[in-house]
Amino acid sequence: MDGFLFLVFIVALFFGILNAQLYKMLDRMGVEPRSSLPIMVRLLSVIASFSIIIWGFILLSWWIPIVSFISVSLVNGSFIASVNRNPEKAGEFYLLAPVFALANIGITAYAWFYFFSN
Repeated sequence: MDGFLFLVFIVALFFGILNAQLYKMLDRMGVEPRSSLPIMVRLLSVIASFSIIIWGFILLSWWIPIVSFISVSLVNGSFIASVNRNPEKAGEFYLLAPVFALANIGITAYAWFYFFSN
């Protein structure tokens, strides 16, 4: 396992967990998507998040995805907690959430493409 694939795993996991926590924060604030496209992007992002964890268990030692998930959750949780203290920033993250979701989907697709091509 080379370091690049581990980095791909960590970045995809980071965006996946960040998306989950951002959408949870936005849902609590009452911000809802107005069309079906953001809902589809959110759904694909959730699927990509689950699949990158499965990818991690397939390609890495069993403990690496667990430790990575806990570490990335702590980092993202502290970031989201700082955003929750400043509600004016929520509008910016409403605009960035689909970008993070698309990044998660793209990086996860790359990881699975690499897995099946080798």
